[in-house]
Amino acid sequence: MPARDSDTMTASEQELVIKRVFDAPRKLVWQAWTDPEKLKRWSAPKGFTLPVSEGELRVGGKWRACMVSPEGKEMWLGGEYREIEEPSRLVFTHAWDNEGKPGPETLVTSRLPNAMGKRK
Repeated sequence: MPARDSDTMTASEQELVIKRVFDAPRKLVWQAWTDPEKLKRWSAPKGFTLPVSEGELRVGGKWRACMVSPEGKEMWLGGEYREIEEPSRLVFTHAWDNEGKPGPETLVTSRLPNAMGKRK
């Protein structure tokens, strides 16, 4: 299929689905997504750090973080929490900060089903 401009693509054509299975209790995985100190440990690529991770975990609450490359380049990002259904669903926006101007916004949905794929 030839590449198309994002303005002409349907929502399903722009959707990226990533599935992962974690050998950990759902509560711990929820905390990894929502606790700023835990986010600092996993949410940056290998070699990068996340010295700043802060936010107000409530619908409409803002979050922001600073990712630092191995060369020391700071990359700021942030967004807003849209849906919070502890411990099963977290929906938030994500945008890179381009010198004080937010870049394109992405909607991120994290679903954490309970064991055996059943939702609680």
